[in-house]
Amino acid sequence: MVSNERQLMQEYAQLETNLESKIKWTLRIAAIQRLQWLAMGNAPQDFAHAFYDKLYDIRNLLIANINDRRSNVVREFCHSLEIMAQRLQQDMSKIALELVPVLVKLTPITVTIIADSADNLVRVFIEQCDVRRALSTFVEYAQTHRSPIVRSRSLQYTGLVLTHYSPPALNRFLSDISRVCSKCASDGDSETRKSARFCIAHLATHDTELYAQLVDGLDDSARFQLERDRAEIRTQAKGEPKVGEERSPK
Repeated sequence: MVSNERQLMQEYAQLETNLESKIKWTLRIAAIQRLQWLAMGNAPQDFAHAFYDKLYDIRNLLIANINDRRSNVVREFCHSLEIMAQRLQQDMSKIALELVPVLVKLTPITVTIIADSADNLVRVFIEQCDVRRALSTFVEYAQTHRSPIVRSRSLQYTGLVLTHYSPPALNRFLSDISRVCSKCASDGDSETRKSARFCIAHLATHDTELYAQLVDGLDDSARFQLERDRAEIRTQAKGEPKVGEERSPK
């Protein structure tokens, strides 16, 4: 419980000191856990302006720790940020947009704990925050990144954004998404091709004309696989409302 804004500023000042990369890693883990404690308490409501301004101010410290090669550090930072995103939701969108490009680049790392922690956090940000603008990053990485894992993940994240937002919210991104899906549907990596089909399948709910154009450009094998993917998506659908839509009353 934070009693006043002065106490909150003192908390952040201590966090800034303990999050520095030169500080022992156990103290940095304790610091991110303290930040999580602040986020779960009254500070985001009672001192919202100060809380979110200072949270954004320490973004580079968070990024530096996420880029740490100690798996324990990355795991704990990603875990705490997941909990914060679930608690703060769209109020954490600004910081989430700063972290997403860094996290995506961690997904091909061979240390499984680091790669999985980064992947999970991106997915939580997509589900809990407003990260539509990250689509530009996903599209760029899907087209140009040398790592097939990054290309595939970027397409998966794009597909998830398509599932979580209602069509009007994404109209300005659809042509770029269509273009990258068309290119990646013939990528040399099978997982990237599969992820491209995942995006194309979800694009159908946003723009039927773009979807039809994409399908026309696929070979017979890709069309067959796409139909199987769409059938699987329909089977797995749970009727969750997209961002911008209201849940239907029971």
